[in-house]
Amino acid sequence: CSPTDIPHDLVEANCVPSGFMVPEGWKGVVDYYKNVDDAERWTPWSRPRVEPDVDHRTKYEGRFGSRTFELKHKDYDSFWHDVPMRPGSEEEIINLVTEIPMRVTAKMEVNKKAPGNPIAQDVNKDGSPRYYTYGTPFFNYGLVPQTWEDPSLLSPQGHAGDNDPLDVMEVG
Repeated sequence: CSPTDIPHDLVEANCVPSGFMVPEGWKGVVDYYKNVDDAERWTPWSRPRVEPDVDHRTKYEGRFGSRTFELKHKDYDSFWHDVPMRPGSEEEIINLVTEIPMRVTAKMEVNKKAPGNPIAQDVNKDGSPRYYTYGTPFFNYGLVPQTWEDPSLLSPQGHAGDNDPLDVMEVG
């Protein structure tokens, strides 16, 4: 590109700004954006292709990040209903059941319909796996067991519960 006349669409112009990156690197960037929907050639880096990091008190089936994944507790029937809300007598501490681990974008969620409410890969309306798309999470995201967001109750701003357990983010 001309140092003074940089086009608005660099990919369409196939023009690397002067000093931005080496031309061969730019060819890779252009190729990616022109073919980003070609699932045979490109897999977004943030989709897990690893074994999940799970607690020894849990068991899983299926491939992490796919529709076949389910995580179950070995001691409790349901993460949602059977894990205690508080770990003991300490009133200020609550349990967190992690659905989306820090630095992972696979959108896991407690399955309200399946027996035992396992944590499973959430899906889009078209049935494809759902991913957290706002960048890589720097926090653990999950639920508070034995809670429920009542959809019939409205906040002063008019927002209702979503008929799920209470959501929580852990940033410690």
